[in-house]
Amino acid sequence: MEPYPPSEGIRALFSSTLVIHSGTIANNSRNGIHLISSSLTMHDGLIYGNRSSGIVAMTNSSLAMECGTIIDNGAGGQYDGILARDSNVVINGGVIEGSSRHGIQITGSSGMRPSLDMGHGGAVHIVNNQAIGVFAVGVYIYIHDITIEYNGSNGMLFDDSIVTMRNGIIQGNGGRGVSAQRGSIFTMYNGLVHDNANYGVTVFFDSTFTMHNGAITDNGHENIWDGLRAIDSTVVINNGTISGSGRNGIFIQGRDAWAYLTIQNIHIEGNNNNGIDARDATVRLYDGQVRNNGLYGIQLWLYSRLYLNGGSVESNTGPSIRYNPLTSTAEVSVLAWQAR
Repeated sequence: MEPYPPSEGIRALFSSTLVIHSGTIANNSRNGIHLISSSLTMHDGLIYGNRSSGIVAMTNSSLAMECGTIIDNGAGGQYDGILARDSNVVINGGVIEGSSRHGIQITGSSGMRPSLDMGHGGAVHIVNNQAIGVFAVGVYIYIHDITIEYNGSNGMLFDDSIVTMRNGIIQGNGGRGVSAQRGSIFTMYNGLVHDNANYGVTVFFDSTFTMHNGAITDNGHENIWDGLRAIDSTVVINNGTISGSGRNGIFIQGRDAWAYLTIQNIHIEGNNNNGIDARDATVRLYDGQVRNNGLYGIQLWLYSRLYLNGGSVESNTGPSIRYNPLTSTAEVSVLAWQAR
């Protein structure tokens, strides 16, 4: 007898339109649903136990999910809850859990930049996937009301993407909380990045991170990781807290390009090493507090520049501001200098 051929729950080709209400697609030997140049709208659906990915969307497809559950897919290898290429995805409420690789993987190619929109019509929970919660390359991402937690690697990792997150929680992941790299722009409003095993947030290679009213706390379980680490990139923080990091609160370095850090109204405190560690970088601090860190409040290396106006740098274990005047410069207001 010939072996039974691998099967998918649903395969839709070339301009097909699917609508699913309260359906279950489970235990197929390949993908649960596979779209090619087609569209799917799913309300209250359950997709679980498929041996490959839960949903695959390829080549100008579109996926809209409302209050759906995609759980425990990919037992046949390394597969994602949702895998999308050159396709748009909207998730308004739902759970993506237990995938054998990433919770969501979405990529753009050939000059196309697809979009991923999550949480605007209901909370989204991405949890306990074996690798990354959300992995994206060349994508627009809009996030509102999301929790990404307890994934085996990073909570989110994106290359060459533009990401806006409001009211998100990224916590308890086995790698970094969020990694933005290779020209990405990441803006976070009212977000919490907490208790991730590695760095809280990394910003690498000509990327930009802006945080408004956010917190990066208690990241770096092995006492060697920073709360926020930026290389050859720009960081702007308006109101927030960075505390309890395994190493530095903020580490910023210019290697192949100068790095920039601008901070206003921030608390950087209780980090195991320095509050801020800057190397070939420009640091501007306005009305912030850098205190109670395990080594220095602010340490400047190489040709870094510090502009400190208002606020305080105090009660750190070592000198609150440390730099080599032969290479680095520090311009400090009277208020901040007295606090030193």
